[in-house]
Amino acid sequence: MSRGRGKHVYAILSLMTLLLNGWRNTMSMFFNPLLNFYSLSTTTPIALSMTISSATSLTISPTVGKVYDRKGASTLLYIASTTQLVSGILILFMRVFEWRIAQIFLYASSVFGGVAMAGFMLSINPFMATLYPSKPGLALAFAQLGNYLSFILWPPIIAALFRCMDLFNTFLLLTLVSTMPTILIATIFRGVKASETIGDGKRVGVSETPRLFKLLLIPIFFIASSSMMIISFLAPIISEVLLVEASSVMMLGGVAQVMGAVIWGLMLERVDVLKALPITYLIETATVLPIAISERAQNIAMTLLYCRLSAYAGEPIIHMTTIPRLFSRREMGRLLGLQSTAVMLASITAPVVGGLAKDFAGTYRATLTISALFSLLATLIATAILLKRGEQHYQ
Repeated sequence: MSRGRGKHVYAILSLMTLLLNGWRNTMSMFFNPLLNFYSLSTTTPIALSMTISSATSLTISPTVGKVYDRKGASTLLYIASTTQLVSGILILFMRVFEWRIAQIFLYASSVFGGVAMAGFMLSINPFMATLYPSKPGLALAFAQLGNYLSFILWPPIIAALFRCMDLFNTFLLLTLVSTMPTILIATIFRGVKASETIGDGKRVGVSETPRLFKLLLIPIFFIASSSMMIISFLAPIISEVLLVEASSVMMLGGVAQVMGAVIWGLMLERVDVLKALPITYLIETATVLPIAISERAQNIAMTLLYCRLSAYAGEPIIHMTTIPRLFSRREMGRLLGLQSTAVMLASITAPVVGGLAKDFAGTYRATLTISALFSLLATLIATAILLKRGEQHYQ
């Protein structure tokens, strides 16, 4: 197999890895079955599991990124598969206990799920960016298609499984279906050393984190918070604000994200990545603000929402592309791990802020308004960083 064709095979396997494990993106589908099984009246104890998972990823992401720099994608995929398998087994144990004990297994499963999430994210993404050094944006967009296609593939499959078996067996089956092929892919990836994708055989050292990189974490946090407010409450937002049934809109939203990943990947081949940041953030602001503040936008609200979801798909691609384009490809794992902490922090705090806004105002339009303000703030900060960097280059 030629080197070029071999790279394409690795790229396809990377996409398949994210697609196979993307069922975890639809974890909210397990909420109502858990509520019914344990006769719970509130979702907070179950929703806490997602917070625990995100907090775990936030904590370990910098370390996981360093592991990639030293050991490559294969080692992280083995770790992610193992922890995902443990997570599924812990969920299976829940069925024999009452909620007081079962929730301990749920939260322990969330910890292992958080490790798995960090492992998948910080193995595939830097692997793709370093595998195609001349076109990291397109490479990352291709890999992220696996995540966005999972929003289309897994919901109907999970719904069908719920009709055939209970939620615990469904969770374990999904774990096995995703884990076994991933272990095989990890074994195939063992043939590619970290040093090959980085560019030479020297050991990767840890250098000082660039000041520009640290500054970019600020708008990344705000735009990720803006997006998480929408994604966390997407179904009720669709039902209340758009006045339509949520499931079909969410599936078409998955299609919009697939298209967005392709569009933003192609754009990054033609636009400076630092200029792409405020452009994307501005689109995200302009598509949400009319829905939030005016009921007259009802006729175009669905189109605006699809545009927002499309731009949301471009966020991680642009953010990750800044690393090989502006900083060190040799420290892709470490820097991506640090970048992921800003996103994970947003995933913990944004749902709380969005929920409080809704509870205070009594409508999800308030959540959308806060989301638009956060994305506007990200736009202004990213623009200021761009202008400041332009001044430094001019001088």
